[in-house]
Amino acid sequence: MKLSRSEKVERVDKVLEKLKSTEKDVVRIEILDSATTLTDSKFGGLPYLPITATVPQDEGFGRSGNLYMIAQFNLSELPANSFPIATGILQFWIAGDEDYGIDVTGDCDSQKHSRVVYYPSIETHFSEEELEAIYTPRIEGDNFPITSTFKLKFIKESEIVTASDIAFNDKFVDIWNELYQDDIEAYYDIEQGDDDLFDDIEGVGHKLLGYGYYESVYEDIRDDNDDWKDYNLLFQMDSDHTFTSHIMWGDLGRCHFLISEEDLKNHDFSKVVYTWGGG
Repeated sequence: MKLSRSEKVERVDKVLEKLKSTEKDVVRIEILDSATTLTDSKFGGLPYLPITATVPQDEGFGRSGNLYMIAQFNLSELPANSFPIATGILQFWIAGDEDYGIDVTGDCDSQKHSRVVYYPSIETHFSEEELEAIYTPRIEGDNFPITSTFKLKFIKESEIVTASDIAFNDKFVDIWNELYQDDIEAYYDIEQGDDDLFDDIEGVGHKLLGYGYYESVYEDIRDDNDDWKDYNLLFQMDSDHTFTSHIMWGDLGRCHFLISEEDLKNHDFSKVVYTWGGG
């Protein structure tokens, strides 16, 4: 049966209402063009580094050198949310190569070219002057995603499963077919010229927790690996043109760090999956 646009919108809204059972906390992130300290939440810039620690290293075959810190979160600055850690510093690091730290063998949880580091408390740490001498990440080419420093602003919200998440299609189709006695196989079967029906649940933007945005379900790396099926979004950094010094993952892409619920609960970041795409 051919539906008008208004009929599609009404039906989709009713399905999305039922999908509120998938709702999760999300901490949305906005970038600010403001100065930062070593312990501030930020994208890029100099990292907080205790004097007892060393800069994370690229451990790939035939490779060496500092990884690059793309994001740092002082967890005490976050608004109240379901994140199971309330204090300390959480950092995200990737290699500065032209693949942006992706493990080209597909071993995306190897931690060889990317790392998530958690410091439970803020201790005596290196100064900016000292860091400038020991933190020397190597950047290949001219297109690394982020080379500037941005202070961060946080907004706590909630969101339902996003349209490109691997779980969305089956959930949407089951509810649609039950409500409307239909037999569609994919949510996009109902678009047919109305390609903006799901724009409000794309999941774009910088965020901690919640659901990710993927150009398609096939870009969601969990679709190809049963070991990661139950992994959830930990952090998404999107491309961003808010300021002249922008963030650009390939051609308007984004990166994702994924973790299992159990590992996050245990503060274990040793098996985090890192990937980027969309460009």
